[in-house]
Amino acid sequence: MRETSAPLRTPNILLVEDNENDVILTRKSFQKNQLAINLHHVENGEKCMEFLRKQGVYRDAPTPDLILLDLNMPLMDGREVLAELIVDEQLSHLPVIILTTSDNDRDVLLRRREVIDGPGCLPNRVARHLGGHRRPLRHRLAPRG
Repeated sequence: MRETSAPLRTPNILLVEDNENDVILTRKSFQKNQLAINLHHVENGEKCMEFLRKQGVYRDAPTPDLILLDLNMPLMDGREVLAELIVDEQLSHLPVIILTTSDNDRDVLLRRREVIDGPGCLPNRVARHLGGHRRPLRHRLAPRG
């Protein structure tokens, strides 16, 4: 007897980015590489937390399978988002990829004792595309003890 499995669900990715050109570039990259995803976008950390906590206009938002997070944003930056995710038991399991243009951002995160696994964590086609534009870093949300 053959086992049937449930159909695969299209992954939900939350892009937290304030630069509209970077949003367009990211969307085009996923389209160009024919990656079947649902890409959701918010433009700052406050809206990110509302999305993740399903508050206000985001009450019906899906829980993302992955967060693409810019560090340098107005209102609430990516570092503040990471700090909230780490201590929130409902959200700390979510994988986060940090997108940054600055080499200094890696140093800031390491000083805060957050775990950075280094570049090359995106699927190769996406990483190649972003490689000339933004440096991807993977962040595992786990407090050190």
